[in-house]
Amino acid sequence: MRGKKTGGRQKGTPNKANARVQEALKVAASVIEGAIPNAFKGDAHDYLMTVYKDPRHSTQVRNDAAKAALPYEKHRLNAVEHTGKDGAALFNSELNHRDLARAIFAVLREANIEDPTHDVHQNPLTH
Repeated sequence: MRGKKTGGRQKGTPNKANARVQEALKVAASVIEGAIPNAFKGDAHDYLMTVYKDPRHSTQVRNDAAKAALPYEKHRLNAVEHTGKDGAALFNSELNHRDLARAIFAVLREANIEDPTHDVHQNPLTH
């Protein structure tokens, strides 16, 4: 029966090494709680959130805590490479000014705008 799991640990059950580590962390946490009265019970991110949400702290302290917590709350946007069809460039960087002007005038002609250069202070789209 290749490909089908037939025995062993159930999915999600920690192995013996992980179980020992988790138990050791629990013991260490209880020792720390006993040694430090009123110790914060959450993790580092929870602590940062309590600091930046507490108006009793200065703005500078709250801003620093918010900046430290931000990467755990909001993912950074990935850079996206913009390309045209089949990975080609979106525009031809070799396009010269004359070709660019011709392309612009062709678009204007299609939009039924006769001569946009006759008066630069008038909006050609309103005539």
